[in-house]
Amino acid sequence: MATTVVVADDRQHARAALREALSGEIRVLAEVTSGPDAARETARLRPDVLLINARLGSLPGVAGTSVLVFTEVGNDVSVLRAMRSGALGYLLETAPPSQIVRAVHSVAAGAAYFDAKIADYVTAALGDPDSVRNPLPQLTGRQHEVLELLAAGLPNPAIARQLGISSKTVRNHVSVILTKLGVKDRSLAADLARKALCLTDVP
Repeated sequence: MATTVVVADDRQHARAALREALSGEIRVLAEVTSGPDAARETARLRPDVLLINARLGSLPGVAGTSVLVFTEVGNDVSVLRAMRSGALGYLLETAPPSQIVRAVHSVAAGAAYFDAKIADYVTAALGDPDSVRNPLPQLTGRQHEVLELLAAGLPNPAIARQLGISSKTVRNHVSVILTKLGVKDRSLAADLARKALCLTDVP
């Protein structure tokens, strides 16, 4: 029986390229363009694998379906995000068709598959559970708390009330957080936090 997949990507040319790469050995049950559509079609069709672009956001989890993520860049944040969200495999968009097919078959069989270009990082992360639990190790516990509230859209006074500290202390924490993360403003820090910590975007 052929391995079945649902392909999720918001770009028509990317879906076409994946469809061509998978033709012959793997049956594409559906192509979708958003995260919610991916979740709905995966639940309805129950494919062996959901092949989804990381740009579509949070990964839907459906029993019996393995998730294979693909993206343009294999950086630390995106890899950890995929791992924390339950993905069994991670593939770069530059992968040749033969590698895509191999990755789909691997995760369909329940085996993890990570692109060779990021294998060393994945091995290190799996060997050090703290790196998965704490994807921003440069921050202290209090700075993590401030960053999560900042990412939730709270202004400094509200963060201060939530944590029982002064607004001045919050400002100091935010300044240090921006420096440690190498970003220039709160919005960039919030975006990085949502990606690294798998937080939900502010409505």
